[in-house]
Amino acid sequence: MSSSAAISFYHDLLYRPGLADDSWALLTARMAERGMVFGERLICTVMRPLFYTPPEWRYLAARTELIARIFDRLARQMLEDGKLRAQIHATAEEEELFQIEQGYDGTIPTARLDSFYARKEDGTRNLSFVEINGESPASMAYSDVLGGLFLEMPVMQAFGQRYALRNTAQQKTRRQRVSARLLRMARQSRQAARRCNRRLARRANRQRVRVVR
Repeated sequence: MSSSAAISFYHDLLYRPGLADDSWALLTARMAERGMVFGERLICTVMRPLFYTPPEWRYLAARTELIARIFDRLARQMLEDGKLRAQIHATAEEEELFQIEQGYDGTIPTARLDSFYARKEDGTRNLSFVEINGESPASMAYSDVLGGLFLEMPVMQAFGQRYALRNTAQQKTRRQRVSARLLRMARQSRQAARRCNRRLARRANRQRVRVVR
């Protein structure tokens, strides 16, 4: 199965009288109802989601996980090796922060990899990574809801008569993994905070400074 053929079929459906207008009207109304806006701008301004065949999705996931592991390994090495860390020209304040035991079992608890996935006419594909955003990406929640809204559109209903559809953003296993990860991070954060408080208390006692709790 070719995703390019599926995309072409989807585009052809949008030329059917009224199908594009009805689909866009439903999508924009649902986004407004769910609060998926920045100011007055809707989160999504296009009518087609990203389509991947199962092999393409497995390829995308495998390569993304590989790059994430490389970032984690590099971060661990930089924390341990001052000479390697010198390449980023950290400030004295940043160096002090590096010495704090943060308590997580990974150096990057949550992050987003920005990438471009290109399909070529000969069937080959190219995945290029632009940057890593080490933050709590809100797009996970947006894509979860938006994927469900796309499935409600009339054009997607017509598309589903030919192609089997699965919303990867709403897979139960993904939600469970993300939830478990966030809960583990919260527990580790509390444990790290307690360890940090004990170290500060011991330091204060050594300096004979009264700690006010």
